Amino acid sequence: MAWSPCFTSLASDALALPRFGHSAVAVPGGDGYDLFVVFGGIGAAQTALGDVLALQVDSGTWFAPGVAPGAAPGARAFHASAALGRRVLVFGGHILASGGGGGPDAAQGAAPGRRRRCFFNDVWQLDTSEHVRCAAGVAAGQHGEAGRRRRARGLGGGGGGKPGVTLGV
Repeated sequence: MAWSPCFTSLASDALALPRFGHSAVAVPGGDGYDLFVVFGGIGAAQTALGDVLALQVDSGTWFAPGVAPGAAPGARAFHASAALGRRVLVFGGHILASGGGGGPDAAQGAAPGRRRRCFFNDVWQLDTSEHVRCAAGVAAGQHGEAGRRRRARGLGGGGGGKPGVTLGV
């Protein structure tokens, strides 16, 4: 057994790189196009993320898959995920929410201007069976600066769905 670096590329310059507290699971493609799916975490701006990213293993390309509109888990970090067949299950996690204000990010019982940890006790599933392989032209090396092969130093995140790629919920 030995470690070796992986070389990947980005399908879009809109993909932000560093994050921590995310989950990542390998999902078998069934059609030879296996995915490494990443959800949530804390981004470079120290805010919780609720995005889905995928590494198409055969091409080494990171992309933000289109996720069907509708109910979805909120932004969170330090949650657990597991792959069950072509489904990704997500459980729990937490965010730091601001006190006061009464908005969706307000932490119950937190004083105004203070932050409080809000825990989740929910389970969500993302069905990746509708995944369509990245369209031609997003293979590594075909997107100028973003397409250059590079050592993976962090996981992409945030923003920009990729047209033609669908993950159904």
